[in-house]
Amino acid sequence: MLEDDIQELISRGWWVSVTPVNVGGKWKFTCGVYKKYKKSGNWVTNNCKSFANPQMCYDWALKQIEKDV
Repeated sequence: MLEDDIQELISRGWWVSVTPVNVGGKWKFTCGVYKKYKKSGNWVTNNCKSFANPQMCYDWALKQIEKDV
């Protein structure tokens, strides 16, 4: 993800987090899509899913954000 993309997401109140996790001896990547609420300022998990590689995470996350915007 490019710096411009990251700044655009943050300015719109969205954040994507990708974390490697070991599940049953295999590595997967868990993706969390977070939404920042204006009134409270809190970041809350909007959706979460695991994938075989990080690129799949980012592709899925951007589709999720597009649905909610």
